This record gives sequence, C-alpha cells and structure tokens, in this order.
Amino acid sequence: MTIKDFFRISLKALGLLLIISVITLIPSFFLDISDGFGVILYYLFSIVLMVFVAFFIISKSDYVIEKLKLDSGFDNDLLKLNNIGDQKIIQIACVLIGLYIITSALPSVLLEAFQYFKYNASGDSLIDLPMHSTNYFYLQLVYFLLGLILIGIRKQISSFFK
Repeated sequence: MTIKDFFRISLKALGLLLIISVITLIPSFFLDISDGFGVILYYLFSIVLMVFVAFFIISKSDYVIEKLKLDSGFDNDLLKLNNIGDQKIIQIACVLIGLYIITSALPSVLLEAFQYFKYNASGDSLIDLPMHSTNYFYLQLVYFLLGLILIGIRKQISSFFK
C-alpha cells in the first residue's frame, strides 16, 4: 500500500465519520425545532455543510491529498501492511467509529434509564421528570443503536468504497 492509498482510505474514513455525525445531528434538530427560526437555520446550515464536506472528502480524496500535499515528505513511498487490504482498513475504521459512538452514548443511556426507573419506583408525585431528560435519553439511545448498526454493517460499508 502506498502512502497515497493510506491517506485516501483515511480521508474516506473521515468522510464516513462526518456522515455519521450528520445522522446523529438530525435527531437533535427535531428535539430543538421549537426553539425558534435561528436554531432551525443553524441546524440546516450545519447539516448541509457537513454533508457537502463529507461527500467532497469521499469523492475527491485524491484532490485533497494533492492540495494539502499529504503524500510528500516521506522517505519511502510504500507502507508495508501485510495482507491488510483497503476493505479491511475501512472495516477496522467502522468498528472503531462504532465503538467510539457506543462508548460516548452508553453512560448517558444508563444514567437516564436509572433516573427514569428511580422516578417510576419512587411513587412520589412531587418529583417531576423533565421532558428534556426523556428526549435526551431517546437521543442517546439512537446514538447507541447507530454505533451498533455501524459495527453490524461494516462489511456492506466497506464494499461500498471499492
């Protein structure tokens, strides 16, 4: 594998991470839609910009490598990774990104679930569970499930980048 191939795969993995970020940003958009027009514009601009950058990085990775001169300045043009192909590296990247999403969402899911069950078990009507808490729980649960799905479909994703 050449240095250029390595950076090509790394940029495509970064583009995939941006797409995952957009997917995880969309539920937040629907949770905050009642906050006003400025928030809606902020989310829409963020989503459009991230999608544009992700597809640019994925489809024009050679252009990005040339303009940023990522493959220059190395002593050797070859990286020796025995028997590791492009698809394996993308699968590893999908697993790492999925694990990152899972580990960042799991503590919040567990904490919110604990608070919900504590609220239901207390039987005290004076304690009110805020709506934000349940929305945040569902959002973190969606993130957690997206991480699991990303790990589960890593082979299909890697075949997409042939």
